[in-house]
Amino acid sequence: MPLTVLAAAPTGVPRTLQDLYTVICNASNWFFAFVMVIAVVAFLYGAILFFSTSGNEQQISRARQVITYALLGVAVAVLAKAFIFIIGDFLGVSDVGGLFECAP
Repeated sequence: MPLTVLAAAPTGVPRTLQDLYTVICNASNWFFAFVMVIAVVAFLYGAILFFSTSGNEQQISRARQVITYALLGVAVAVLAKAFIFIIGDFLGVSDVGGLFECAP
């Protein structure tokens, strides 16, 4: 193996603002996907609670609270993803892409 290969800079280290944006964007995509899965599970749990209440006001209140928190989680995840996009656009990162895609 040539020594120049061993002396090369490590790969995966962001060297430009565009590279840093791509890393942050990819991380936010993973975070967004994780939060969306949790939100869907919470929403389904709230729906099951709501349909199995048998008229109990306390259980209805709990089911509405779970559904509200699930929807709030979706809103926070979308706003966080939008914030990453807005900051990238503000910093002048070229080829920012769409709201849910990262530039290469």
